Amino acid sequence: MNTRSTGESSLGRLDEAEMFFKAALHEAKEGFGPRDPRVRWALNNLAEFYRSRKEYKKAEPLYLEAIEILEQSFGPGDIRVGTALHNLGHYYRIRGRLDHAQTCYEIEGRVMGPGHPGYANTMFLLAVVKLLGCCISVKSAKERKRCRSSCSRVH
Repeated sequence: MNTRSTGESSLGRLDEAEMFFKAALHEAKEGFGPRDPRVRWALNNLAEFYRSRKEYKKAEPLYLEAIEILEQSFGPGDIRVGTALHNLGHYYRIRGRLDHAQTCYEIEGRVMGPGHPGYANTMFLLAVVKLLGCCISVKSAKERKRCRSSCSRVH
């Protein structure tokens, strides 16, 4: 079901895709149970779909539910929690909620550790979020202009 919903989304049939994403979530909850860790895939896919459509109020609770299920199932230090936090961090970064994004990327980095293949990307995203936050807090016009130039190259 998720494969079909992803295909529909990429073909531009967004209403149909949404129907399939919702059906996949319903089937996962019915088939595995609502708190089963396999449900997190359907939650995350629907959240990503809503994020891509800029339906942010629908996306955030789905990301949070997926993380909650993973933390309850595997503990907060599990790599799957780190991956889910990466997606939530991306969501927060897009929304301009940089403090929340920073927290997500910091936890993801601790969970992954320096030996993980995704660690460097996580540290890059953390640096971007910190840079963007710094640019927002700059007071002088000259410094803001310099920061905007730097931020536009990495954002």
